[in-house]
Amino acid sequence: TQVCMHRASGARYECGCCCWASKPVILEEKKIRVEQVLLSVGRVPNTQGLGFESIGLKLREDGGIAVADHALSSVSHPHIAAAGDVTPNVGLVSVAEMEGRYAVESLFGSKNPTTSLCYEAVSSIMFLRPEVACVGMNEAEARRRGVAHKVGVFPLELVNRAVIDWSLTHSTGKVDPDLCGFLKMIVSDDDEKRLLGMRAVGVGSSAVIQAAGVIMSGGMSIRRLEDNLYPHPAITEGVLECVRMIMGRSIHKPHVFKGCRVTHFSQRTGVLSAEERFKSVVPSYSGSEGGMASYKEHV
Repeated sequence: TQVCMHRASGARYECGCCCWASKPVILEEKKIRVEQVLLSVGRVPNTQGLGFESIGLKLREDGGIAVADHALSSVSHPHIAAAGDVTPNVGLVSVAEMEGRYAVESLFGSKNPTTSLCYEAVSSIMFLRPEVACVGMNEAEARRRGVAHKVGVFPLELVNRAVIDWSLTHSTGKVDPDLCGFLKMIVSDDDEKRLLGMRAVGVGSSAVIQAAGVIMSGGMSIRRLEDNLYPHPAITEGVLECVRMIMGRSIHKPHVFKGCRVTHFSQRTGVLSAEERFKSVVPSYSGSEGGMASYKEHV
């Protein structure tokens, strides 16, 4: 088997229906010959040889332990608890630790464990270059559920700390917007402005995403993020500016700064950019009735 390896700069990420891409620049090409290529995707429960069949423990088709809903106890043996990749839940280390604590507290502690099982705001990280992190719904999921929402995309090239980090790690002083990354927030398009999901691509994404997880786990509005003071210079300032942009209070206007974007979605109108929605409710743009009063009702 011949394998062609390319050492390149550039990447492509797809977050929901929004794709961020950069054109790869081939820096080096090398061909090697190997006998076998190992391609590994996903994981399966490692339960073979543990003797579960001898006690009649019920397993799923993939070999995992069948557990009760909203609990980690075995459906066939309630005194046995499962945690981690042997359960049908999210296969992440943080989730496995949560489940492990819950299982121990349930078996040896009290009927009301201190640790709660919460899978609604689980953050996930992909340690690529740059980092990719996500939590909650993406745009495709929000549309599938028919949830009216707003999406704000804020490029990290407008964040001072991202520019500083770029200058320290790249020989060229000019920031490449395709490689620097972005922040994307999905919020409910109503008065509450609840945070439904967030995507982060770039330096520090693994740290930035947790702020969104805290807000989501409490069902809070993104206004809570806007009310905080942020250190400077810090990547988290991008979170603040993304929130301000969605709320219409940022100095970074989508129609001025390339890469900034705010869109609305509803089942009635589909996807509209902020400019298109503005034009649809302001008479001077569309000739319709309603004026600024109608505009304020829609923003």
